[in-house]
Amino acid sequence: GVPPKDKYEALEKALLNIFKNREKLLSSITKPTVTKSRIKVMVDNKNADIANVRDSSPTANNGSASKQPQIITETSPYTFKQALDKQMARGNPKKSNAWGWANATRAQTGSAMNVKRIWESNTQCYQMLNLGKYQGV
Repeated sequence: GVPPKDKYEALEKALLNIFKNREKLLSSITKPTVTKSRIKVMVDNKNADIANVRDSSPTANNGSASKQPQIITETSPYTFKQALDKQMARGNPKKSNAWGWANATRAQTGSAMNVKRIWESNTQCYQMLNLGKYQGV
């Protein structure tokens, strides 16, 4: 609905009052203060969750392994077909569309679970990161 005319008049008076006091209001604005600090991040081999995905080949110096983090691979006791069967049986997989969410087919769910496609994607590979620890990305 449309507000009554007296509401418009009250708004006009309030805006004029702000305009008249603009110098006082603008002079009371605080200025931000910027400080610089250094953060030193130490990465050692004790953190097993760090994985350097893009450069996974370790280099050797006189027979010793490099100090770069290595990829740790976990294998599932399930085959891909068994995992897909469990995913389709337990839940109702959804797929995002322009208008909202719709039920995903078995092929769409299998495509979303394809780990090879996830690792080769420049954007999807980041979903494998452990966000609780420093990753060095």
